[in-house]
Amino acid sequence: MAKKDTSPNGLNILGRAWNELKRINWHEINRLCQQNFHIGLIGSERDVEAIKNWLISFPSQASPDQSPIRVKCDTRLLARYITPIYIRSTGDKLDEKLIKSTTFCIVSPEYVNQVRRFKTEVYIFDNIGNEHLPTQVLAAHNDMRFALAYHFPVFRREHATIVIQDTAFQNTAWTVITSMPNTVPGPHQLVSIPFEGISDCIVLSLNEMKMLFEIVGLSGYTVVPYRQLPEIGVLMGMALLAQSTATSIIGKLPTRAGMVAKGALAYAFTYAIGEAIFAYVSYQQRVNGCFFRDSIREHYEEGVKIVNNIVNHKTESF
Repeated sequence: MAKKDTSPNGLNILGRAWNELKRINWHEINRLCQQNFHIGLIGSERDVEAIKNWLISFPSQASPDQSPIRVKCDTRLLARYITPIYIRSTGDKLDEKLIKSTTFCIVSPEYVNQVRRFKTEVYIFDNIGNEHLPTQVLAAHNDMRFALAYHFPVFRREHATIVIQDTAFQNTAWTVITSMPNTVPGPHQLVSIPFEGISDCIVLSLNEMKMLFEIVGLSGYTVVPYRQLPEIGVLMGMALLAQSTATSIIGKLPTRAGMVAKGALAYAFTYAIGEAIFAYVSYQQRVNGCFFRDSIREHYEEGVKIVNNIVNHKTESF
């Protein structure tokens, strides 16, 4: 008699991973990364050169010794996406048609008013500090985020944070919703508890796999699943660790507290997994237990707040 498979959904881990892969449309991520756009760079030759260098810059991590080992950026192709518009003196007449043909413009401060007269979207480039500029641009161009990050490294850290936060919230919301029936004791728990474990495992894994591909794409790489096998291995290992940790902790807690802890852990673990993937793809940094532990501790309390907000919202709606 064949040995019965006792894994959550009747499949081994690799089989489940492959099934999740087939459900993700990674071609859509590649399409989003290749959308067409044009950024107008306006200022003196020196200003335009500074903006170009900023666009291809990539932030180092918190520690000075953790600078990126490699940054995926084909500078030869960037001319397709940027339009330099030089101003050599304040009296220069700007090409209105050219400016209006751009998706948006990044402009040296002294020329902002000249450009704004054309009713086009303008962002000010200040040599003193532009740390908030990627956030401003991505917030205004939700549909262009992948393309901007794919081609210009300066947008990658901010876009990765958006992707990680969105996925962490989705996983938290799902675990809270599936846990709610089990906060009320009754015979239905005989069905709902096993279903909850299986569905959580499938949905969370699917979301995390999608997050992996999105991080690969926004980091400047074409998403091809078999090329991402090392990252998939890292993700699956961490997902299994998260599952076993959550099971051991939540089983010892009262029902309501267990639901909160489960949702908060889903948020913290998903966030930690996302940061680990981004560190590996962008910095070639293999994460260790300290990285994972510190990230979970950092985001667990935020997860608790999100769970309580979801629960309170659900309670008010009934």
